[in-house]
Amino acid sequence: MKCRTALQRAQPLLEDQVYEDLSRRFNLWRHCAHTWRAFAKAFFAYRIFEEQGDPEMLNRAKRAVINLESWADLTAEEFGEDIMRNNPERTRRFVRQLREKIHVVEQDNHGL
Repeated sequence: MKCRTALQRAQPLLEDQVYEDLSRRFNLWRHCAHTWRAFAKAFFAYRIFEEQGDPEMLNRAKRAVINLESWADLTAEEFGEDIMRNNPERTRRFVRQLREKIHVVEQDNHGL
């Protein structure tokens, strides 16, 4: 990670408060990127499953939902529940909705 390395090299030149703020912001954006990547994996795996009926895509969606929920928990743990861009509760709401859709599909297809 070039950004993290650059920030660490600049640390001796920065006041502690400035370094901590930049470090926190960097970590928030890293969490945000991982969360949105997990969102995309879960959403598109499920959408492809809907269109093509491929059971492997449903399994990918399930794994992605677990990963997404983990990122929501990690983000809440590190930054709290009320951060603006990467709101863990909004992520959990999406997880619940997608899990419900997956559950309905599994019930309809008797557990692909």
